[in-house]
Parts: sequence; structure tokens; C-alpha cells
Amino acid sequence: MRKIGIGLAVLATVVSFMLVGIFVQIQQQKGDASVINVAGRQRMLSQRIANRTLMAVAGNTKAAEELQAAANLFDVSLQDLTDGDQELGLPPASPLVRPQLMAVSEVWQPIYENIQLVLQSAAEGAEIQSLMATLAADSDTLLVAGEDLVARLEEQNAESAIIELAVRQHMLTQRIAKAAMLVSQGQIESAPQLAEDVQQFDDALRTLIDGGAGLAPVEGDALAQSKAVLALWQPFQETTQRLLGMAESRAAGLASAQAVVTATESLLAASAKAVTLFEEEASGKVQMLIRFLLIATVIFVLVLAVVIGSIIRIVRPLTDITDVANKLAVGSIAQEIAHKSEDEIGALAESFRQMIVYQQTMAESAEALATGDLAIQVTPKSEDDVLGNAFQRMLGYQQEIAAIMEQIGHGNLVVDVKPYSERDVLSNTVKTMLIRLRKAIGGVQSNAHKLLSSSRQLNQVSVQAGDATKQITETIELMAGTTQQVAQTIGQVALGAAQQAQVMERSRMIVDEQEQVVSRISQGSMRQADSIDAADKVFRGQLAAAIEMVESATLASDQSVSTAVQAAQSGSSAVSKT
Repeated sequence: MRKIGIGLAVLATVVSFMLVGIFVQIQQQKGDASVINVAGRQRMLSQRIANRTLMAVAGNTKAAEELQAAANLFDVSLQDLTDGDQELGLPPASPLVRPQLMAVSEVWQPIYENIQLVLQSAAEGAEIQSLMATLAADSDTLLVAGEDLVARLEEQNAESAIIELAVRQHMLTQRIAKAAMLVSQGQIESAPQLAEDVQQFDDALRTLIDGGAGLAPVEGDALAQSKAVLALWQPFQETTQRLLGMAESRAAGLASAQAVVTATESLLAASAKAVTLFEEEASGKVQMLIRFLLIATVIFVLVLAVVIGSIIRIVRPLTDITDVANKLAVGSIAQEIAHKSEDEIGALAESFRQMIVYQQTMAESAEALATGDLAIQVTPKSEDDVLGNAFQRMLGYQQEIAAIMEQIGHGNLVVDVKPYSERDVLSNTVKTMLIRLRKAIGGVQSNAHKLLSSSRQLNQVSVQAGDATKQITETIELMAGTTQQVAQTIGQVALGAAQQAQVMERSRMIVDEQEQVVSRISQGSMRQADSIDAADKVFRGQLAAAIEMVESATLASDQSVSTAVQAAQSGSSAVSKT
């Protein structure tokens, strides 16, 4: 049993380790699934960042918002993958993956900084787009106004130099619009040209209005138109200056956007490698789980085989002991148990062997008691030996009853019988028998006294008969003449004497019969110790018959005595008459 207990404990331990290992592996796989999911999302975010960067730098406000959200999510996810997040079920990165995540972080940091510049540039980009729309509209108006100015100058037959200057103004409006477009698109190299063109346009316009450089101011309608052009130019110039002011940051934003787009390819590759490492790590954990399960299964099978073998070795002797126990249960005590070992089963087998010896000993004692052998010895195993103590008390009880019956058999009718209870059938029966026997013996004694009295009377009759015989003899001697009468009288006396002798003989026989009856009563009393029913039958049958015989003998004795007395009286009367 100890081996089975140890085997079951080992089996339970193996199963517990298997369950714990499976649970841990499942939890790890859940964490691995979350990690791989987040890591895979990082790859997608890298591509979204590149796409939204291009859209945002073009002035798409929604794309800029999506770019900001994607960048923040990528940054937070990268931190969670590295340090873990309990809420998301992400474990800290293992030593295998952490270096790659550090590499991803190194690629990501400059990208994140450039994204902030792109977002800043994207905010200016919307304003630039608005400025470009204003410039486009104003440039057209300014172009028309310049054409009108040239026409007015030609109508006034202005100097060719003035007309040439006005025509140049017309051309500068187109150059300024083109340069502004290039600057708005991030070509910062066009900014100096734009600034130069703006300055040339402004100088030329003021020369037309105020004069200078050897040229007189324009007059009349041309002056009025020049002032109209100036009114259009001033807001256009301010817009152009604002565009030039944002050109540098715009260029930086576009450069950052280009850097982001370029770096996202490296970021994608690094993220993909991290995902691969996560997948390999998860696959390794699965393989480890499989190996663990295989080893645990082998250990489980081996331990189970040991336990089953131990159970079989235990079940076989237990089956034999069970068969013996079943046979003992139906009273077949001639059994043997051969199994011997140092474990609990061996102790059980030894206990059964002792129990079999005990039952066999008690059976032999019971068999001896059944044959009337009260000289056997029964020794209880302990104070708790209920059967042994009860058997010992029963044997003492039988010996006590046998001693009482033996005393009764020897004629001791004053022995005292004390039943243990009302249900003590044997003692109560012996007590009842003893009471009846005492009554019967009392009756016999009474009849014996009567018989003794009759014998005494018969003795007196015999004495009287002897006296009568003596008188007859004397009478014969004295009265020879009455010989015939005396002879007749003697004949009668002889007949009476013969009858008296017969009566005496019958009395002696009756006394012998009474002694035999008393002897048979004593023997019947001893046989009652073997069987209460037989003793009761003997008592009720033989004792009643004996009493009846005693009464009959007594009655016959009384009749004989009466007959003898009558015969003696007749003889005495006859003698007296003679």
C-alpha cells in the first residue's frame, strides 16, 4: 500500500506538473498571440505613417490627424512590446527579442522627430495652399492691370524705356507666380529668385509712379493706372513675403517627410524582423510544450505501469484473502493463507492466519464441549476477546451445572441452583427438576415410612404367630385327643405362616424395587445435564412410573400385611377356640 501511495503521489505530481505546465504554456501562448498581433500591427503602422506623411505634407488635414494617431500608437506599442503591459496581456520582451526591439527603437526615434516636423509643416501647408490660391487669383488680376498700364502708356506715346519697364512688370507677375508655386512645393532654391522678382516688380512700379533712373514719372491715365496696379500689388507683395517666410520651414517639413518615407522602409524591415523573432519564440515555446508533454507522458506511463503492477501484486493476495474470508463466513475454517510479505498486505494475511487459528481453537473447544468434555481449557486472548470471554463463561456455566447434577446424582438434594435470569433455561429447568425430585423423594420417604410401619406390624404379627405356635405345641402335648383338630388348626396356622412368609418376601422385593427406582432416578438426574429436554422427559416419565410402582408396591404391601394380619388373627382365633 505504501508503494501504491508513493506511486499515486508521484502520478498526481506528474499530472499536476503537466496541468500547470499546460496552463502556463497556454497563458504564454495567449501572450505570444497578443505580442505577435501588436508586432504585426507595427508593420502596418509603418506603411500608414509613410502614406499619411505624403498626404499630410500636401496639406491634407485629416491625413495629418491620422499620421499623428498612427505615430503615437506605434510609439506606445513599441514601448509595450519592450516593457510589457498587463492590461493588454503583453509580457516583457525576452532576451532573444529585446535587442531587435532596441534596433527598431533606434530607427523609430528619428522618424518620430521628423513626423513632428512634418505635422508642423502640414499645419503651415494649409496656410500655404491658401496663400497660393490668393496669389493665383491676385496674379491674374495684377496681370490684367499691367496690360492696361502698357496700353495707356502706348496711347500716351510714352518713352520706350517706360513702356519697356511696364512690359517687364507684366512678365514679372508670371515669374513671381511660378516661383511662388515652386516655393510652395518645397523647392526652397526658388525662394531667392522669388524674392528678387518681387523686389524688381516693386522697384519698377515705384519708378513708374515717382520716376527715377533717368525716367520721368508717368502722367494722366497712366499714372492713375499705375496707382491702381500699386493697390493690387501691395497685398500681393505681402502674400508673397509670407510665403517666403514659411518657405524654410516648408522645405524642412518636406525634407522630414522625405526622410520619414525613406526611413519607413528600414522601420518596416526592422519591425518585420521583430515579428519573425516573436513568431520563432512562440514556435519555440510550442515545441517546448510538445517536448514537455512527451516527457511528462512518458513519466506518466512509467509511473502508471508501476502503480498498476503494484495494484496487481496487491489484488492477487487480496483476492485469495477474500476467498478465505468468504469461506470463513460460511463456517469453513479449514483454510490456509500462504502469502507473506513485509507490507500491509502481509500484515493483513498474518492477521487472517491468527484469526483462522483462533477460530479453529474455538471450534475444537466447542466440539469437545458438544461431546460432554467439560475438562477443556479456554483462554481469552485479551479483555476485548468477546468470543473467548463468552466461551469461558459458558464453559464455567456448564461446569457449574454439571457439578450440581453430580451432587444430585450422589443424593445431595439440598444443593442450591441460582439461575442468572428468567431466560436461563438450563438453570431454571434444573431448579424445577430439583424441586420436583425433592417432592418425589419426599413421597418415597413417606411411603417408606408407611412400609416400615407395615413391616413392624408384620413383625408383631409374626411374634403373635410364634406365640400361637408355642401355645399350639403345648396344647398338642396336653390334648392328644384333639390331634385332628389341632392338625387342622396347625394346617391353618401353617397356611397363615406361609402367607406371612410370602408377605415378608414381597415386602423385601418391594424395598429392593424402591432402591432400584431411587437409583434410576439418580441416574436420570445425571443424564439431564446432557439434555434438558431428555432430562425433563426422564423426570416426567420414569419418576412418575417409579412413584406409581412405589405406590403400587406400598398398596400391595398394605394388602399383604392386612392379609397376614387377618390370617394370624384367624390362626389365633382358631387356637383360642381349640
